[in-house]
Amino acid sequence: MKEQFREQYNAILEDEILETFNRLLKKKPFDQITVGQICEDAEISRSTFYRHFSDKYDVMNYNYKKMFRHAMASSSSTTELATMLYENYRDQLRSMKNIFSPEGFNAFIPFVHRFLYDKFLEMIGTDMELSEKTLMQIDLYTCGLAGISRKWVEGTFSMTAEEFAVASIEMMPEEIRQILEEKVASSTS
Repeated sequence: MKEQFREQYNAILEDEILETFNRLLKKKPFDQITVGQICEDAEISRSTFYRHFSDKYDVMNYNYKKMFRHAMASSSSTTELATMLYENYRDQLRSMKNIFSPEGFNAFIPFVHRFLYDKFLEMIGTDMELSEKTLMQIDLYTCGLAGISRKWVEGTFSMTAEEFAVASIEMMPEEIRQILEEKVASSTS
């Protein structure tokens, strides 16, 4: 019982930190947000923050993972999944622009690439042996998808979220698209 209470309490705290982070993102660029500001606005101590997150990049990544999990649980096709993610991007456009701006190892684009690559492999599962060529295709596709998503958020493309999702799915290598469609469809049945 104590453990369940602790997990619920931790989830509430993490959500509060995340909400505070997202409120700050609507006001200022990511690189101007500090852990101190997050703590002050969330009315928590630094030690509480660091018990849950290693830094502001970790909060940013947690935000994306949570958004992805929600979209994954609510969609029955890869197109629906991608559309939900891009609609979420659009709804949080100013925040997303602020997240995409930092460069370097902890930047959002490399995180999204690594996350999508790992998620693709997880969705495909261990029951399939993938060739090096297929792994390269997944890596190239997820890297490109992360970068092109940034351009869409920044306004380079005027497509709607659904149009952008459909276009990005159409660009996926056929073998990978078929596997993912089957996995996403079976995960919601």
